[in-house]
Amino acid sequence: MMLSVRFNMENLRAVATLCVVLLLSVGAFGQTTVSNSAIGLKVSQTVDAVAGQPVTLKATYKSTRSIVSLIWSKVEGDVGGRRAPVFVHYPGSEYSYGDLTGRAERTNGVSLRISPVKPGDEGYYVVQVLLDAVGQEEKEVYLNVLEPPKVFVGPGSPYVVRWGKNITLSCRVKAKPEITNLYWEKDGLPVRSFPRSKKYRGGNMRNPNLHVINVGKTDAGKYGCVIDHVVESTRATLDLEVLYPASITSLTESVSVALTDTITLQCFADGNPEPNITWTKEGAPVERMREIQTFSKGLRASALVLNYAERNDSGKYICTASNGLGKPDVRTLTLNVEGERALNSYTQIAIFAGAAAGGAWLIVCIILVIVYVRRRNQQRLRDDFAYYYAVGRRHFEYLTKKELPPIPPHAAAAQQAKKMPKNAVGRLARVVHKYAPQAEDELMLEVDDVLEIVKTDEGGWWVGYLKGKLGLFPFNYVDLLPEKATMGNGKAKSPLRADLTDSEYQALDPPVKQGPPGSERDSISLPEPLTGDSFSKATTLVAEKKEKDNPNLVACSGNR
Repeated sequence: MMLSVRFNMENLRAVATLCVVLLLSVGAFGQTTVSNSAIGLKVSQTVDAVAGQPVTLKATYKSTRSIVSLIWSKVEGDVGGRRAPVFVHYPGSEYSYGDLTGRAERTNGVSLRISPVKPGDEGYYVVQVLLDAVGQEEKEVYLNVLEPPKVFVGPGSPYVVRWGKNITLSCRVKAKPEITNLYWEKDGLPVRSFPRSKKYRGGNMRNPNLHVINVGKTDAGKYGCVIDHVVESTRATLDLEVLYPASITSLTESVSVALTDTITLQCFADGNPEPNITWTKEGAPVERMREIQTFSKGLRASALVLNYAERNDSGKYICTASNGLGKPDVRTLTLNVEGERALNSYTQIAIFAGAAAGGAWLIVCIILVIVYVRRRNQQRLRDDFAYYYAVGRRHFEYLTKKELPPIPPHAAAAQQAKKMPKNAVGRLARVVHKYAPQAEDELMLEVDDVLEIVKTDEGGWWVGYLKGKLGLFPFNYVDLLPEKATMGNGKAKSPLRADLTDSEYQALDPPVKQGPPGSERDSISLPEPLTGDSFSKATTLVAEKKEKDNPNLVACSGNR
């Protein structure tokens, strides 16, 4: 019961308020604008607003009297037309009506705020202010609603056309007020069109539509109609897709390869739709490994890989690209497989390098073995046939080129008058000066050593046997012993020839030459130097003896 009474009271108040508004409105229909300086009401003549955004119709007054009522009305048509209240305020209540219901409110005293503004809100508005004990005053204001440009392009996006045709891209604009400029862009860059252009026509303020002549694949892209307006600049875009036949852009050049090599033949083709790439050889499809790659829209590549090329792989290879538009594009290359496989792989290089290194090591090993065997045999020969081998092989050709070492100072005076003796071979000599060898083939001489002279030479260097070694020594470092101390027939053997039998030893010495009675030659025989036949005979006798003692020695001597 209480709720019903309260509801009725609120309805009565709303009805009373509406009646007051209607009475005020009716009373004002036949009146002109009241000028009351006591109120001092002021408004702007025109207010611009952007559709979709809020706007405030500003109004001010000077009086300090309290407001009895505030009414904002919209005039239908021009000034003087029928008024329709859109906002009413009186102490304790305020309401919005008509098209502004829920969008109008009072702000800053008697100003009206509309949010958001719609294009239909444009027109004249009248504000009426009634003050206590002062009276009423009204003013008109025009609300100008600006509409941001709306751009529509066609025929649609994406717009798919075949190459070679002429097309038209449309551009429609809805804006208030009129636009200030219109032009077209392609991929972000302005399209330059002029009356005699062979590619573009229109696309400006006079003719908003853009005409593209003889469309090709380079004409594909994003097109935009750009609008300049007082509110804002805007654009609408569409994608133009051009269908064009396949074409081969790149092909491997004709090439020659070695047998069993690996070769890759590449064919690049462009087209929209994406081209199909095939390989043939002498009219038959190539049944080898193929790889297809797509690099970008319309661009594809086919790689034909021939592993271990054979001679029958030689010939003409044909790459064909097609996509159902126009004629297929065909390109040809020639492959020639010849010769042996080239050294073009690390494996082959490693094999050859290993073989070369192995061969080199084998040769080095063989040389080392040969040198070792020869040195061992030579050493064995020197050990067993030191005297005969050295004399018979070398013949002491270098002795004449050997320079005498300097004589020690304490023996220089005694040696100045010393002459080189003759027929000293086979005799014994005593060392009178110490001598240190300067080379491996020289003897170490100590004072009072006794050596046997094996061979003499006019150059001053003789060959002697001392302490089991055969070598060179300077003749002026020794004194010959008397001839009676020389080894001869029937006497003790020389230490150098101690390994021979009596018959072998006798064979080495020539017949004894008899001298005058009582001479030294009558009692002591002088052996001749071992040269020529005598040396060969001695060598044979010694070899026979060694063969009996050591059969392997003959083989060693034969290798010499």
